[in-house]
Amino acid sequence: MMKRVLYFAVALCLWGASFAEQDLRLWYKQPAKIWEEALPIGNGRLGAMIYGGVPLEEIQLNEDTLWGGAPHNNYREGASKYLPEVRKLVFEGKTKEAAAMIDKEFRTPQNGMPYHSIGSLFIKFENQDNFTDYSRELDISNALATTEYKVDGVSYKREIFSSFKDNVIIMQI
Repeated sequence: MMKRVLYFAVALCLWGASFAEQDLRLWYKQPAKIWEEALPIGNGRLGAMIYGGVPLEEIQLNEDTLWGGAPHNNYREGASKYLPEVRKLVFEGKTKEAAAMIDKEFRTPQNGMPYHSIGSLFIKFENQDNFTDYSRELDISNALATTEYKVDGVSYKREIFSSFKDNVIIMQI
């Protein structure tokens, strides 16, 4: 058993290392038209979907505490009295029975409320209607969204990232 765990751990490390060497990027040759085409960035609390628009950029903003409806609790009062039985089932290897008991005795039929976006930030760039050489990308390794294009021979570049330490989303133009 221990050998299998060791082999699995080594294989997992080697598999993960193979991805570390890759240049992980999403890239596109036109701005996003719908939310599913936008590039996501975030820090675990703040997030944004970057559309890469020219001359009008849309950045859809998210913050982790904005939900629809009123606060509620999905756990039943008094459920803790079933915890010793759940633990016993787990230690006996009866995980399906333990999961069924948790579903029945711990949870209520309510679900979480729907998540809501804070809204969209629109930034208008004047005199940039006729752009060429457009590209946008998400550098997954560095969590950096970049939009590049030219207008009348002048190169423009926008970079957007989110800082966990500083708890902000930054756009560098």
